[in-house]
Amino acid sequence: MKRTFKKAGIWIMVMSIVFTMIVFTDTNQLKNEVSASSITYGDLNDDGKIDSLDLVLLSRYIMEVIDTLPVSEKAADLNGDGLVNSLDASLMSRRILEIIDEFPVESEEEQPIAPPPPPQKTPGPNTKDAFRKIEAEDYNETNSTTIQVVGTGDGGNAIGWIEPGDYIVFKDLNFSPGAKSMGMYVATQNENVDIEIRLDSPDGYPVAILTVEGTGGWNFYDTAFTNMQTPINGVYDLYIKFKDSVNVNWIEFSTDIATPKPTPTPVTPPPLINGTSLKELAESRGMYVGSAVGSVFYQRNDLMYHEILKREFNMVVAENEMKFDTIRPSKDQFNFTPGDKLIDFAEENGMAVRGHTLIWHNQTPAWLENGNWTRDELIEIMREHIYTVMTHYKGKIIHWDVVNEAISDNNGALRTNDSIWMRVIGEDYIEYAFKFAREADPDALLFYNDYNISDMGGVKADACYNLVKRLVEKGVPIDGVGFQGHYINNMHSSYIQSIDRNVKRYADLGIEVAFTEVDIRMNEHGSEYDLEVQASNYGDVASIAVNNPNVNTFVIWGFTDKYSWVTQQFPGQGRALIFDEEYEPKPSYFTVADAFKKK
Repeated sequence: MKRTFKKAGIWIMVMSIVFTMIVFTDTNQLKNEVSASSITYGDLNDDGKIDSLDLVLLSRYIMEVIDTLPVSEKAADLNGDGLVNSLDASLMSRRILEIIDEFPVESEEEQPIAPPPPPQKTPGPNTKDAFRKIEAEDYNETNSTTIQVVGTGDGGNAIGWIEPGDYIVFKDLNFSPGAKSMGMYVATQNENVDIEIRLDSPDGYPVAILTVEGTGGWNFYDTAFTNMQTPINGVYDLYIKFKDSVNVNWIEFSTDIATPKPTPTPVTPPPLINGTSLKELAESRGMYVGSAVGSVFYQRNDLMYHEILKREFNMVVAENEMKFDTIRPSKDQFNFTPGDKLIDFAEENGMAVRGHTLIWHNQTPAWLENGNWTRDELIEIMREHIYTVMTHYKGKIIHWDVVNEAISDNNGALRTNDSIWMRVIGEDYIEYAFKFAREADPDALLFYNDYNISDMGGVKADACYNLVKRLVEKGVPIDGVGFQGHYINNMHSSYIQSIDRNVKRYADLGIEVAFTEVDIRMNEHGSEYDLEVQASNYGDVASIAVNNPNVNTFVIWGFTDKYSWVTQQFPGQGRALIFDEEYEPKPSYFTVADAFKKK
């Protein structure tokens, strides 16, 4: 069968070569070329037709050729903006598609042609604005047996367990006055996941392909962007069709063209004013000064964050990525990818790692929380979880928060209603957890970790002390207690003294104390005076850590106000950490440093 699409191929070849000769002096520099056979017939994705999807692929091909050019050439600057970039690639691709569509088909069989855009629907009472952020879990229909709502690791929701070929549908979206681009907040440990955007059916009019680069894991979300090949205007049903597994949090359309993300440039952290980092000061005392890391660590798009992290700290802990719901999303599946990335970073930079956390009543996956378990079954799930996780990280994580936040805020009793461990197993679940942890890794130090337990005399603080005392007396293998230390600014001297006394009474039990999640929140519009008070409080707590032999760990729950959890958890409060949002050290940085300097 004779196909005159070959003529179109010749046009594409000629125009691509001419364009390339304009912007390159050496055509051997072409990278990732589309196969010659595909170009010859114009059907770049081999689906039997030439349409907008081929335009997408051709744009991508041309974009790879020209995006790295450092200067503009007049002939290649098709839109006259002084730059040669992906917008010029898109313009050239559209012209090529027009040329392709003009060629007649000479064959014995009718050849498929690109479908016209579907007719617009009439707006009705159920029509929704496409330009409002669309939560992925609010889809109207799905073609999947596996898709379900999953947690994002920070308290939000997304859809996950997406399989290749699955699609979701959003009905009656109004794209007026015209959507030119879209963003999708996604997470995946796969590389280069393609997502097709179509109108009115799973095989309907194609408007874009969005490619998601690997974000580093299933809970590490980043925004992927793509431009529509032609603006969408009117009311349509939106079909989002997945070529591989990805988690989706939300979708958002825009009337503007999306611009490519700039390539990050190397950065230099601010100079050490004191000449010595916190890391060096702590190491001179044989201590650890650490920071928690959140999703920004894994996205790797804030280079200053990583530079300061590795310069100032000799210990790291994951905010969410080693918690039960992240590390074990299903009963028979463990996801170590995020944790392994943290371990690799720590080993590359001479840092120790705390593990947080093995057993907690919160952030448990639905399969665990909703299971109809017997006591023996849940004990076995606990044993398997602790053994598997701690064996995987054996020799790489030196401290583990084995049990986290088991004590009620109100009366000092163990949590019952909101803890599946307590409801099904009973209060000896804590003993089982420490026993299994010691068996799994005899060399790791094992901690009970909680908040509001550092001030001696408080109901919860005394309940924690009594719990640990009972565990020690029963021979349960517990090595330490983690004082989370989420403090409020302007702590009185008597409160500071009660923390010191509490540390000392644990020393009498032979128990180590670690400050594990320190931050000191204040009014987000606080004055310079408030910052000085905060600095004094930070220095006081750090001094307690330095001056008590049973403390060798001082971990801050993040280090820059730019990414602190406080602003979301406590509206109107913030500025809780030792670097500001611009990575400038605050007064509290220097009081912590002074505490480590004292003889």
